[in-house]
Amino acid sequence: MTCGIYKITNKQNDKFYIGSSINIEMRWYAHKSYLRRNVHANQHLQNAWNKYGEDNFIFSIFIETDEEALLNKEQEIIDESKCCDKNIGYNKALIAGSPM
Repeated sequence: MTCGIYKITNKQNDKFYIGSSINIEMRWYAHKSYLRRNVHANQHLQNAWNKYGEDNFIFSIFIETDEEALLNKEQEIIDESKCCDKNIGYNKALIAGSPM
């Protein structure tokens, strides 16, 4: 079980989604399940998945951290990466721990 920040990257346009979890592998499973069923809460990510296809997305661990630092580290990465800018990323929430 890996605790940390993860990244879902579109290989076609380099746009990405940043997230965090105390169990990244299970979180990826959930993302893929929702995306494959076309019911993901993040419509921007879902639309890209539908357009480019599963094979064009890479799931990677951005950084491992402990649970206590998780949301603070995610917030730093959200702020630095500008992943909420629709031209750069797929995130909708400006605040770590908020719904997609």
